[in-house]
Amino acid sequence: MDHNEEPLGQAEDARVTRQGRYSAWLKKAKSENARCKLIQSHNTRYFTIDFDSQIIFYSHSTSQKKVSQPIPFRDFLGAERLPLPTKCRRS
Repeated sequence: MDHNEEPLGQAEDARVTRQGRYSAWLKKAKSENARCKLIQSHNTRYFTIDFDSQIIFYSHSTSQKKVSQPIPFRDFLGAERLPLPTKCRRS
């Protein structure tokens, strides 16, 4: 089992410690050219943040060996962790 699949305490979470790797499914905005071809404005990708190597990359599945060109942290202008969305309640 991958360490990201196990329940982790805050002390072991790479997002908190900024060490190791963290992976999750995220939505990636499509480029302007790709947006014209399909109705959806985003793709779902499996992103990995590698804090030790200071890169981020994505793939199309959790098991796929082929990944995107790694993007170095230094190329980012900023990033922030957003709160979890609230779920709609039915009355």
